Amino acid sequence: MIREQAPAKINMSLHITGRREDGYHLMHMVNVSAKTLADTLTFEAAPALTLACADPNVPTGPDNLIVKTARLMQHTCGVGAGVAIQLSKHIPMQAGLAGGSADAAAVIRGLNQLWHLSLSLDEMIQIAVKIGADVPYCLVNTPAVVTGIGEQIAPIASFPSFGVLGVKPPIPVATPAAFAAMDRVQQHVPFDDRALLAAIASGDFGAMADECANDFEKVVFKKYPEVVAIGEKMRSAGAWMARMSGSGSTMIGYFKTAEAARQAAPAFETGQNIVFTAGI
Repeated sequence: MIREQAPAKINMSLHITGRREDGYHLMHMVNVSAKTLADTLTFEAAPALTLACADPNVPTGPDNLIVKTARLMQHTCGVGAGVAIQLSKHIPMQAGLAGGSADAAAVIRGLNQLWHLSLSLDEMIQIAVKIGADVPYCLVNTPAVVTGIGEQIAPIASFPSFGVLGVKPPIPVATPAAFAAMDRVQQHVPFDDRALLAAIASGDFGAMADECANDFEKVVFKKYPEVVAIGEKMRSAGAWMARMSGSGSTMIGYFKTAEAARQAAPAFETGQNIVFTAGI
């Protein structure tokens, strides 16, 4: 049996820099992985392809991204064997944390081992980019600048440590709809990341907060002021930065330490909020 962890992806910074003729958006992102917030997938040899999950909210049919990825691996690599996949779901869905993409990346890594495919990282990335923009990064799971349509990954060698507090209110934001809204309100332009990368290299949290941004906040904040309020509350609780991850609605509060993030968490555990903390 092969076991793979699929950690959540967090966008510290996200800019939409263009749109190709085929409809794909060009991105500039600074991503980190929340290693302590992760789905777990196991893979066992089987005559057919099956997916099982104890969470009744997770569909396990042919439209699940895990199943689609496994089918693509079979087709691309000429594999006739099946696989029994078991998913333990922990990453909140429709939260801007790339839970589906993380699972898809885990499938690529897991089946590469189970089926003895010996694919290189570059070969796995070529498969991943066919599935979704976040999947290539989720193969790597290291602090990185991600550009293009998600396939260009430049690891950041020196990255400061800190803690994060994530709060997902009961507001689902569909990524395609968020992109469509951004196309209506923003002229996409290239992003100069020199000041941001200098701030990261120096470990200057104040400068990092000044340079990080998420383009999707322009449309999500206008529609959902309660998401804005969560960020304000995080800063009042000591966060040096509060930003949406992905297209939302999860807000991420950035604290100097993981312990500080944990201490701030109880104040957000109200209503239907999903709350998590992690060290980066």
